[in-house]
Formats: sequence, structure tokens, C-alpha cells
Amino acid sequence: MRLCACSTPHRFTDPALGARDDYLEQMVFADILVINKSDVATSGEMTKIREAAARLPGRMAVVTAHGQISAALLDVPARSA
Repeated sequence: MRLCACSTPHRFTDPALGARDDYLEQMVFADILVINKSDVATSGEMTKIREAAARLPGRMAVVTAHGQISAALLDVPARSA
């Protein structure tokens, strides 16, 4: 299983970061997108993040604050290529 962590909602919606190939590759190849620091996100930023995650079918998006995710996510099987 491969995780892709989005450090902050602000960075996720930053057009300059979204244009970087390495960042996009991490999202494309991830099985789980971890969207952290949701507690400091605006509703507009969260909407953009959810829309972007929805355009990546087959991925689970986990919204969290303070980097807290369930250990059970480590048991999620990888998507088949």
C-alpha cells in the first residue's frame, strides 16, 4: 500500500505545487490520500481537495488533523495496477 500525504490544504490547492510532476505522481500512484491539517483549512480549500481526490478513482481519501490516522489503514490492500 502506498500513502500520499498532503501536508496542508493550502499547499494542496496551490497551483504551483499542483503543476509539479513529482507531486502529481505521488497522488496518481497512491492508494490512500491523506489530507492533513483539515482543522486549518477553509471550506473552499476542502471542497477543492475533495474534488481533486474524486478525479482519482479507486483511491481512498482520509481527512485528518494533526496527522492522526487509524493504524487499520496500514492493512488496506494496494490497488491492482
